[in-house]
Amino acid sequence: MKQMTIDEIRSEYTKTYDKGVLNHGVRFWFYLQRGLDLINQFKYLILGVVAVYYALKLEWIGWFVVLFVVSIPILIICGFFYTHKMAKALEWTNMVFSSYFARHNIDLAEKNVEYLSKNAELLEEIRDILKLNEKERHQREKVIR
Repeated sequence: MKQMTIDEIRSEYTKTYDKGVLNHGVRFWFYLQRGLDLINQFKYLILGVVAVYYALKLEWIGWFVVLFVVSIPILIICGFFYTHKMAKALEWTNMVFSSYFARHNIDLAEKNVEYLSKNAELLEEIRDILKLNEKERHQREKVIR
């Protein structure tokens, strides 16, 4: 079986998952879910600002806007920190302390990579030996003629 190139894989996935009414419907559903997730997260921002507004017993409505505007850069900094620092540490922690079965799958994948690299080295050695044998065979044929 011939291994597909990246362009062939991309073309096959494009045909399978990009074209057609059903795939467009699935994509719109995906966009709808992401939009609802964003609105849901934005809802928590608004509730947090309202809670701080009432907890501090502020009376001027402008403070509500100030709290909202100040919270945006703070949330951006927190999101940046989470993405670039915490997410990697959390992923590593989840991998190290995962269940036996999840860890077993990771170990199997690492062993597969190790075996495949050893097989690639052995195949290169076999190829080199076959090339040498072919050269020797050609030299013998020249001598026999």
